[in-house]
Amino acid sequence: IYVHPACATSQKALEFLRANGVPHELRSLRDRLPAKSELHRVLNGQAGGIRRLLNTSSKEYKRFNLKEKALEMAPAAIIDLVMANPGLLRRPILLGE
Repeated sequence: IYVHPACATSQKALEFLRANGVPHELRSLRDRLPAKSELHRVLNGQAGGIRRLLNTSSKEYKRFNLKEKALEMAPAAIIDLVMANPGLLRRPILLGE
Protein backbone atom coordinates (compact mmCIF):
# COMPACT_ATOMS: atom_id res chain seq x y z
CA ILE A 1 0.00 0.00 0.00
CA TYR A 2 1.33 3.41 -0.99
CA VAL A 3 0.38 6.15 1.44
CA HIS A 4 1.08 9.78 2.07
CA PRO A 5 1.98 10.21 5.76
CA ALA A 6 -0.18 13.32 6.19
CA CYS A 7 -3.20 11.93 4.34
CA ALA A 8 -6.17 11.09 6.59
CA THR A 9 -7.58 8.64 4.05
CA SER A 10 -4.25 6.81 3.95
CA GLN A 11 -4.23 6.58 7.74
CA LYS A 12 -7.78 5.21 7.77
CA ALA A 13 -6.83 2.56 5.21
CA LEU A 14 -3.85 1.51 7.31
CA GLU A 15 -6.02 1.30 10.42
CA PHE A 16 -8.48 -0.91 8.53
CA LEU A 17 -5.74 -3.24 7.27
CA ARG A 18 -4.19 -3.55 10.73
CA ALA A 19 -7.53 -4.03 12.50
CA ASN A 20 -8.48 -6.80 10.10
CA GLY A 21 -5.10 -8.54 10.12
CA VAL A 22 -4.47 -7.91 6.43
CA PRO A 23 -0.77 -8.34 5.66
CA HIS A 24 0.67 -5.40 3.75
CA GLU A 25 3.88 -3.68 2.81
CA LEU A 26 3.88 0.02 3.64
CA ARG A 27 5.42 2.41 1.15
CA SER A 28 5.52 6.18 1.53
CA LEU A 29 4.76 8.24 -1.56
CA ARG A 30 7.23 10.79 -0.20
CA ASP A 31 10.05 8.26 -0.49
CA ARG A 32 9.09 6.38 -3.63
CA LEU A 33 6.51 6.70 -6.35
CA PRO A 34 4.85 3.61 -7.79
CA ALA A 35 6.47 2.26 -10.93
CA LYS A 36 4.76 3.05 -14.22
CA SER A 37 3.79 -0.62 -14.48
CA GLU A 38 2.07 -0.40 -11.08
CA LEU A 39 0.16 2.69 -12.16
CA HIS A 40 -0.95 0.88 -15.32
CA ARG A 41 -2.24 -1.95 -13.10
CA VAL A 42 -4.21 0.55 -11.00
CA LEU A 43 -5.56 2.28 -14.07
CA ASN A 44 -6.60 -0.94 -15.77
CA GLY A 45 -8.05 -2.53 -12.64
CA GLN A 46 -10.02 0.39 -11.21
CA ALA A 47 -13.69 0.93 -11.84
CA GLY A 48 -13.91 4.54 -12.90
CA GLY A 49 -10.61 4.43 -14.79
CA ILE A 50 -8.52 7.57 -15.04
CA ARG A 51 -10.49 9.66 -12.57
CA ARG A 52 -10.03 6.96 -9.88
CA LEU A 53 -6.25 7.33 -10.26
CA LEU A 54 -6.28 11.13 -10.06
CA ASN A 55 -6.67 13.30 -6.98
CA THR A 56 -9.42 15.57 -8.29
CA SER A 57 -9.04 17.99 -5.37
CA SER A 58 -5.33 18.61 -5.98
CA LYS A 59 -3.93 21.90 -7.17
CA GLU A 60 -2.26 20.12 -10.06
CA TYR A 61 -5.56 18.62 -11.24
CA LYS A 62 -7.05 22.10 -11.45
CA ARG A 63 -3.90 23.68 -12.90
CA PHE A 64 -3.79 21.17 -15.77
CA ASN A 65 -7.58 21.45 -16.30
CA LEU A 66 -7.85 17.67 -16.10
CA LYS A 67 -11.58 17.69 -15.48
CA GLU A 68 -11.92 18.50 -19.16
CA LYS A 69 -8.77 16.85 -20.56
CA ALA A 70 -8.28 13.60 -18.62
CA LEU A 71 -10.89 11.54 -20.41
CA GLU A 72 -9.37 12.44 -23.78
CA MET A 73 -5.80 11.60 -22.77
CA ALA A 74 -4.13 8.29 -23.46
CA PRO A 75 -3.41 6.24 -20.32
CA ALA A 76 0.35 6.48 -20.92
CA ALA A 77 0.11 10.29 -21.08
CA ILE A 78 -1.81 10.36 -17.79
CA ILE A 79 0.81 8.17 -16.14
CA ASP A 80 3.65 10.33 -17.45
CA LEU A 81 1.89 13.41 -16.07
CA VAL A 82 1.41 11.71 -12.68
CA MET A 83 5.07 10.68 -12.55
CA ALA A 84 6.10 14.30 -13.14
CA ASN A 85 3.44 15.65 -10.72
CA PRO A 86 2.93 13.15 -7.86
CA GLY A 87 0.35 15.39 -6.19
CA LEU A 88 -2.04 14.16 -8.89
CA LEU A 89 -2.18 10.67 -7.35
CA ARG A 90 -5.26 9.71 -5.41
CA ARG A 91 -4.19 8.14 -2.12
CA PRO A 92 -3.87 5.52 -0.81
CA ILE A 93 -2.88 3.14 -3.57
CA LEU A 94 -3.42 -0.51 -2.73
CA LEU A 95 -1.86 -3.09 -5.00
CA GLY A 96 -2.64 -6.77 -4.60
CA GLU A 97 -0.63 -9.75 -5.72
